[in-house]
Amino acid sequence: MLEMQRLMFKTLCSTVTAFSLKAELAYLSMKRKAVSDIVGAVILIMIVVVIFGGIVYPLLTRYQSSSSNVLSSQQKAEVQSQVLVSPIYATTSGSTTYVYFYNYGKTLFTPSEFIINGQTINAFTLIDQQNGSPVSTVVPGTVTEVELPGVFNSPFNISVVGNGVTLSWEV
Repeated sequence: MLEMQRLMFKTLCSTVTAFSLKAELAYLSMKRKAVSDIVGAVILIMIVVVIFGGIVYPLLTRYQSSSSNVLSSQQKAEVQSQVLVSPIYATTSGSTTYVYFYNYGKTLFTPSEFIINGQTINAFTLIDQQNGSPVSTVVPGTVTEVELPGVFNSPFNISVVGNGVTLSWEV
């Protein structure tokens, strides 16, 4: 009986050892597999980024180029005349429309006429918003109110002619 117990103990030990060895080999192979999975995931991410960048970048540059061309004609006119005037607010009261302009440029802007929705207006009043007095020019760095006869509901197209340039906006 003792002999049989020894034999069973040896069999059990060899089985445990074999199981331990198999478990260790499985652990090592899993360890390698995990590294392989990580490398595969990184490579896949890199492929996706390269493909996405190859598709999106040309579209982005094309859009940026076309949008800058649309804006450039107005900007070129302003820069060439060194006039950077822009309407910032418009309102109506009674039979008068008030449009407020800000001169972002460095030169005086003297408007000669306004064109609103195709209607030319030569009779208008400019009022400096700093002191409330009538003026003949839009001074750089200031807000100037323009009183235009007539009621124009927003949005309306407005063009101002002055200093040899015509500037247009939708207000």
